Amino acid sequence: MSFLKRFSAALVIVVAVGCVTANADTLNTLTGTVTADDSFIAYISTSNSTLGTEFASTKAGDTNTWTIQYPISTILGSNTTYYLQIVVANGGGGPEAFSGTFSLAGTNFQFSNGTQTLGTNATNWTGISVTDASVWQTPNAPAYLENDGTYNIYNSPYPGAEWIWSQGGSDSITDVADLSTTITSRVAATPEPGSIILLGSGLLGLAGVVRRKLGIGA
Repeated sequence: MSFLKRFSAALVIVVAVGCVTANADTLNTLTGTVTADDSFIAYISTSNSTLGTEFASTKAGDTNTWTIQYPISTILGSNTTYYLQIVVANGGGGPEAFSGTFSLAGTNFQFSNGTQTLGTNATNWTGISVTDASVWQTPNAPAYLENDGTYNIYNSPYPGAEWIWSQGGSDSITDVADLSTTITSRVAATPEPGSIILLGSGLLGLAGVVRRKLGIGA
């Protein structure tokens, strides 16, 4: 087999690998089941100082939401650090409580506890009390883990998870809390699949030009 034929075959493999990599991104999925008192909106962001893209929320018209378990899901794309951001609002009287359990499908990401499963807790979540649910403020303190009896009578419905809200608890409750946790990449940065495919296609075209210039037949 000539050098150009081998070269062309190798480039076909590069393009195919790029396509497989693009499809593999869909396997890196964040899923979870959450409960809030009274409502929540979930966002995913690549910067914890900026509110990300909304992908789940309490359904309009739901009542007694602290008894409802909401499934959530979103796809994680490029190998970068993500922030799962939760805005919790209470209709009045506080606290703005939140509880849930989360998991990561695929092998590219992990939670801040070093695993691919996480429950709400005071170690891996941060929080801040705010007054406006529409204006994100970066959580800057450990999430408050209730321990004064107010919510102990309502155990979290999720094994390994706790009810959390912004630090300060019932001594300084507000009606809104911003909460977040970190999702980090497990793999080194690699070229985007689209870039690999584009590069491979360009090199295949170049190989064809060279063959014609040299007058090499099939």
